[in-house]
Amino acid sequence: MNEETPLWKGSPSQWLNLGPFSLCLLLAIGIVIAAILSGPLLPLVLLALAIPLVWLIWRYLVVRSQLFELTSERLRVTTGIINQHIDEVELYRVKDSLMKR
Repeated sequence: MNEETPLWKGSPSQWLNLGPFSLCLLLAIGIVIAAILSGPLLPLVLLALAIPLVWLIWRYLVVRSQLFELTSERLRVTTGIINQHIDEVELYRVKDSLMKR
């Protein structure tokens, strides 16, 4: 009987978040400029800056929590920040595949 051996294990890069990170940076710059032009509303500015920061942290955690594992028997994809969800497909069910590096 064949034993299952790990072939590859990895996770996606944070480059996937380049768009959202850039959008959050532009939004934060816009909020700071609006605060400078509108007067001393520091508590509201800090609250407004917290919104893109929380979204940015969430996007980081979503990508960071993804894990791909390829073994000799199956492909396993793990996702989830609070609740982990594991999807598996056995390789004998896959009819055609291509792997590029």
